[in-house]
Amino acid sequence: MKNIRLFMVFLMGLVLIACGRSKEPDYYVLNPFFTSPATKHLYLRLGIEDISIPEYLDKAQLVIFHSPHQNRLFENHLWSERLKSNIARVIKSNLNTALPGTLVEIAPWSSSFNPNKKIKIDMTQFRVDIYGNSTLRAVYQIYDNEQNITEYNTCLYQKLHTISPATIVVSMNDNLNRLSREIAGKLRDAGKNITK
Repeated sequence: MKNIRLFMVFLMGLVLIACGRSKEPDYYVLNPFFTSPATKHLYLRLGIEDISIPEYLDKAQLVIFHSPHQNRLFENHLWSERLKSNIARVIKSNLNTALPGTLVEIAPWSSSFNPNKKIKIDMTQFRVDIYGNSTLRAVYQIYDNEQNITEYNTCLYQKLHTISPATIVVSMNDNLNRLSREIAGKLRDAGKNITK
């Protein structure tokens, strides 16, 4: 009888240990686009002054919206790094690829770096909802040392047919890369007057 009790206690302990283990989280990262750089060199010194994102994204977990006013976190689906840092790295890399010959730095930059163009990006919406609507809204400003400012508003959208953490990340990545291409096009236009 004593052996049976010990066995039952041992068995219950194993069950509790198994229940206590949580699933290993999955980690996600946004990546720059992988395209051949343009052949025409644009000699810019570009400073990315600021990239702001909504505070609801400043979390380790992926977020999905259930209504315009309610979101939920995916507890076991996490960003590999702070999302704001990841976004800045992707935009910098994309602009380097899309604008050959351009030196791109993210603030704060060294005193030896003197940009002739600067940008600020305010991402006002960067989200996916349970209906598969993936949206990135942004306002970005391009200005030079004389503080001539041009402001652009953009809304990038795509519809997901399957909704999962992986497809959410892919759609966000696609929208971010589209934003980078749009900014590169505007900078290309704005940089035509700039020489070496």
